[in-house]
Amino acid sequence: MRNSALTIGSMLCLLMLCGCAGLSKKAVEKHHYYLEVQRGTAETVTRPDAVMLVRRMQVSPLYDGRELVYRMDGGRMESDFYNLFFVPPAEMVSQNLRQWIGSAGLVGEVVADASLVQSDYILEGMVNALYADFSGNRPEGVAAMQFFLLDAESDDAILFSGRYEERVPLSGRSPDAIVEGQRKAVHAIFEKLENDLRDRLATL
Repeated sequence: MRNSALTIGSMLCLLMLCGCAGLSKKAVEKHHYYLEVQRGTAETVTRPDAVMLVRRMQVSPLYDGRELVYRMDGGRMESDFYNLFFVPPAEMVSQNLRQWIGSAGLVGEVVADASLVQSDYILEGMVNALYADFSGNRPEGVAAMQFFLLDAESDDAILFSGRYEERVPLSGRSPDAIVEGQRKAVHAIFEKLENDLRDRLATL
């Protein structure tokens, strides 16, 4: 009887020690990032009488997760469990694009999908790539997007289409350097898109 009591007592002590060991285990630490792409407000407006609906961007399934994505040698892809965007890329790029178009002075008003305001033009797009390329000798931040400008009053006829890809050399392989390189790549794409849209709108 005494031996049984000692055995049970030993097992309880062992379970308590295991529990304490589990509690002292270091928690997984994740880091969150946001691609903030900003533009100063333009002084003039190309089409002050027009309204543009900027639809939510679509994102390739390869890059629609919140984790940072890396392209490695041999076509191997990796996602970073510990470093990720604060919001999904579709929401992040869409929000930045609406703010950019709104500040660019292309049209009088910019609205989002939920708006009931009748628009004159619709801008929609697809993020085809958003990753860090470690497959070569020089790490690069990569962004690629495709856009369509549609005529909202003419059965969504295509007024303009454009494909853009930017590769920005990274200052290092850290998550901070990767996100900064991707931010510069998206910034360059938005600049080119703005210039192309301004030229097209001026002819309408």
